[in-house]
Amino acid sequence: MIKIRRAKANDSNILAKMVVLLLSDLTGNEIDQEPYMAISSQLLDKSDSFSAFLAFNESDQCIGVITVTECCAIYARGSYGVIQELYVLPNYRSKHIGHELMKEVVCLAKTKGWNRLEVGAPNEDKWERTIQFYEREGFREIGPRLKLVL
Repeated sequence: MIKIRRAKANDSNILAKMVVLLLSDLTGNEIDQEPYMAISSQLLDKSDSFSAFLAFNESDQCIGVITVTECCAIYARGSYGVIQELYVLPNYRSKHIGHELMKEVVCLAKTKGWNRLEVGAPNEDKWERTIQFYEREGFREIGPRLKLVL
């Protein structure tokens, strides 16, 4: 039986660990967890604009995570959510864990009155299954995202 709950301040270590696993998967490199511990705690304290949900298996092991932030824009007609991270441990993929995590974010979005959810998906060539997952969840492609590191 899978349990999903909203992350609290004392979950910052679990949250950081899961995001580091995601980053390691995306980059193919081992990532040092230490720098992510403090930021995880800081973001969980901003419950008005940042939310995270954790999935646990029957042994109370964290097996999945999703994070979402609140943004606003005129094109979106106000506030909307951006899914920042979504990760499920490899052994639990294709078992609807991602779908259940997504349902929690959709429920949060409706509660907050957001008009939409957006997500920046990884490169389609390497992460085709990830793109397919989001499409099954009802997302439609709107174009690439770019970043400027400051």
